[in-house]
Amino acid sequence: MNLNSSHAFFERWYQKLSSGKVVVVSGIIYIISQAFILAILSCLGHDPLTLQTTFSKTVFTGILEKWGQSGLHIYKTHFYVDFVHAFIYAVFLSSWIAYLTVKPGKKPAPLHLVLWALPFIAGLCDVIENIFHLVLISNPADISGTLIKVSAAFANTKWGLARISLVAIVFYALRRGYQGRKKKLLS
Repeated sequence: MNLNSSHAFFERWYQKLSSGKVVVVSGIIYIISQAFILAILSCLGHDPLTLQTTFSKTVFTGILEKWGQSGLHIYKTHFYVDFVHAFIYAVFLSSWIAYLTVKPGKKPAPLHLVLWALPFIAGLCDVIENIFHLVLISNPADISGTLIKVSAAFANTKWGLARISLVAIVFYALRRGYQGRKKKLLS
């Protein structure tokens, strides 16, 4: 696949995901998926987020010790949903960005394509982080501090890209609202 065909591929998917129906359907699926994850992990408090983002072996192993086998089993169970969830939120956030930035009949601006791709990169980071966590928790007695740091780097990148995506969505939604009001005032 050459650069031009790759660019065309992304443009086609950007256009497909720019539909309001995709935003609504992916949003509903996202809410359901997120609710499942929260229901599974709710008894673990904020520890799963700390476990994801810490670079500290001491913090990581301390959380696992606090959970014990029952908490570790609960955490492992959430991966059944979480691997798919990464794709679900990527589509949801990307569809919002595409919906808010698409200009019918025109190619997307390079910045819009980059912003549109960020949730997919975040989702990929999430999947990689999940794989690292499964490796790490498969043998809690022999956890590698280096793998914890690599996993945390992917987790923090995921969260950072998701935040950038949310800021872009808010920015383009406010901009669209402002432009709509401006048109009404001028007409």
